[in-house]
Amino acid sequence: MMLAQPAFAFQEAPAAAPEAEESVGLNDIVVTARRQEERLQDVPVAVSVLLPETLEAKGTFNPVDLVQSTPGLNVTASVSDRNNLTYTIRGQGFSFGTVFPAVITYFNEVPIARLTQGQFFDLANVQVLRGPQGVNFGRVTDGGNVMVTPQLPKEDFGGYLTGKLGNYGLRTFNGAINVPIVEDKVLARVAFETARRSGFTTNVFNGQKLDDVKYESFRGGLTLRPVEGLENTTVVSYQRTHDNGTAVIFAGLNPAASGLLPAIGQFSFLFAGGYGIDQNGSVVPFRPGLTPLSAPDYLASLQSQLAAQKARGIRQISQVDPTYSERKNLYIVNTTTADISDNIQVKNVFGYIREREDEASNFAASNGAAVLTCHSACPGGLLFTNQEQYSEELRIAGQLLDDKLNFALGFYMDEQRPAGPAGKCDDQRRDPEPRRRQRHHDQVARHLWLAGI
Repeated sequence: MMLAQPAFAFQEAPAAAPEAEESVGLNDIVVTARRQEERLQDVPVAVSVLLPETLEAKGTFNPVDLVQSTPGLNVTASVSDRNNLTYTIRGQGFSFGTVFPAVITYFNEVPIARLTQGQFFDLANVQVLRGPQGVNFGRVTDGGNVMVTPQLPKEDFGGYLTGKLGNYGLRTFNGAINVPIVEDKVLARVAFETARRSGFTTNVFNGQKLDDVKYESFRGGLTLRPVEGLENTTVVSYQRTHDNGTAVIFAGLNPAASGLLPAIGQFSFLFAGGYGIDQNGSVVPFRPGLTPLSAPDYLASLQSQLAAQKARGIRQISQVDPTYSERKNLYIVNTTTADISDNIQVKNVFGYIREREDEASNFAASNGAAVLTCHSACPGGLLFTNQEQYSEELRIAGQLLDDKLNFALGFYMDEQRPAGPAGKCDDQRRDPEPRRRQRHHDQVARHLWLAGI
């Protein structure tokens, strides 16, 4: 049995009379590590809880900062996209080609494929569960869970507005307002966060500022309590990211090119006379004035680009190929709870996830790269991610035999599928070909689980 409790997760209660109740402390930290609300000190699993105060205290929060407060967690950004995050717990992480990795991220109890910047605002808490998680979560995982729980509508009227300013023109604003429309019957809450920051790396080829920040996120919640013991809450969250992408710096090249030269020479005959190298180092269809494509010339071009990069310094690059990061993600979660008796509760969670993500980057950090991740920027290209997910969970849980038996019985299923043909991110890159339906195989996961304690 292991319980990891960061020092920042609670505040020491002041001295009080023996009959006084504890006003703050572990009793105030409620988690759902076992899919039911429990005090943190009662949960027999390795869980770390980050409260909103902890996230706000960092000034400008980035999901990568979670590693500073959570033992065993590692959060890394893709070498070409700071918004493409991979979560690893105790060595268990992402395997390329899988829908869900060994560490599953959740939004409001629904598994999602991407948990990134722009989703960590107006939260109740962030829970990190370390180690294998079983059938209580529907989707079984070997590494653990990272669970984001948003603030839900409350009974009191109130709100807040926060602004932050920083270097490189940083401007971050977030806020929320909570409105009890009908006292204890109809409650509403809306929240937002928007951030802007200029990039700190310049592409001298086109003047574009890379490594910038630009996103907007909006969230709305509505709680209905038509009768005592019945509650229905719907949360809708929308996230849009549209920055210029992450700079990749050309840092080195094997001087002997022991493997590069033979590899290029092996296939360069396929392009002989058809392609050339322009003044930027890009490989393009041959025309008069270009250097014919050959292994020695291509290597010389890379060496020239590397020398120019070192002369500029790491905060300036010169790359012809497009770079950007764009996301439009929608999350809808409907949760219904009904108290059958004082000891038994039925809970249903329905989730709909719509993800449209795209990026363009240059892993080689040089012009003339053999493989470009330009996605929809390529002629006839597709979005990086274009899918939707439906999930359904029904759970009945409670206590029997004078609270000596805690039980949970439920059903879970989800379905992920392509959301039709990929669209374009803007008119300038739109594919002129007519939209057509892609054939696909639906990936369906269904789990029937029974857990007893």
